[in-house]
Formats: sequence, C-alpha cells, structure tokens
Amino acid sequence: MSLESEADLPGDVLPGVLSEELHAELVAFRRDLHMHPELGNQEFRTTAAIKERLEKAGLRPRVLSMGTGLICDIGPVADGLPVLALRADIDALPIPDMKTECAYRSTVPDRAHACGHDVHTAVVLGAGLVLAEMHERGLLPRPVRLLFQPAEEVLPGGAADAIASGVLDGVGRIIAVHCDPRVDAGRIGLRTGAITSACDRIEVALDGPGGH
Repeated sequence: MSLESEADLPGDVLPGVLSEELHAELVAFRRDLHMHPELGNQEFRTTAAIKERLEKAGLRPRVLSMGTGLICDIGPVADGLPVLALRADIDALPIPDMKTECAYRSTVPDRAHACGHDVHTAVVLGAGLVLAEMHERGLLPRPVRLLFQPAEEVLPGGAADAIASGVLDGVGRIIAVHCDPRVDAGRIGLRTGAITSACDRIEVALDGPGGH
C-alpha cells in the first residue's frame, strides 16, 4: 500500500481514507470468495487467498495446524500489551446458492456462502490492511491479531482446534464479526459477551406403547 501523498493525515482521519481506497478491492475479494465457497476444514483456496493478500501488505500470516484458517499479528506481541483479536469465520454451507441471477453466484454445486462468512472474511482482511498501515506509521497503540477460523459451520466446530493451535495466546480481548440483517447497512452493532456463538446437537429417544 503506497500512500505517500497522505503522509500528513491525522491519525483519526487515516483509517477512513484507507478504507475508501481499499473498497473496490475488498468488494472484488468478497465476490471471489462467494464464487468459490469451501466447506469446513476444506478452505484451502480461501486460506491461500487471505495469506497471499496479507503477505503482499508485508505481514507474516501463519496457517493453522489443521491446514486451513490462519492468524496474523500486527505489531509486536512481546511488549506485554494484551492483544486485541479480530475474528472471522471462513467456511461455507452445503446448500445451493439462491442468488441465481447474481453475476458472482457460487460456481460450486450445492455450496454457498449463505451465512455471510465471505463478508466476515473480507471485513477482517480490510481491517487488517488498514491497521497494518497504521502500525507502519506508529499509530497503532496495541498489537492486533487477525484470526480467520475454519469450520465454524460443522460439529465439532473449528474453534477448539484453533484454540489448541494457540490463537488466543496473549489475547486480552477478542471481537467476533458477523452479519446481522437486523442492523441497517452503514451501522455497527456491538454486544459484550456471547451472542449466537454456540450450538448443541440433542438426540431424544422415546419409548412407549404405539399409537396414532
């Protein structure tokens, strides 16, 4: 990212300027992910695309031990400051894409990003690119970790494997990103604590006499 002409911008203005400059690229990145959805623990293409873009920005992402998903630290973690983590899930669902007239609809039969994980990925990637530029300019007050989690849509989910890989080491706070149709476009909703963050499978066996 080259922004020499904006070197004198104040720190509170710079993120918005950087976001505008990345807008078209991130829209294209998200649409590419939407066209190539991958199921949980199979997100090899998605992982490679994220890794390539972060490396292009001069960062050093690390693919998780499972082979999909990755983390990327921005700023030195060893300074004792707690890390702020931004988390996105990257897997798709085993259902057909209903966007039948959309130019960037899924190209994979019976696979679709119907839960918005392509959006989550593009948002956290874009935030990471902006934060990386701010770090280069000495404007990042604490280290940030980008966490791209695989296999959110399957049981057992990929969160446990990601944690076992050390993604939360040194993390003081984590922000999970998720689309919410109840929030108007252009607005951000925040909530402390758990929200739509867990599911359980329950099997019920009934014994008794037959009947209608």
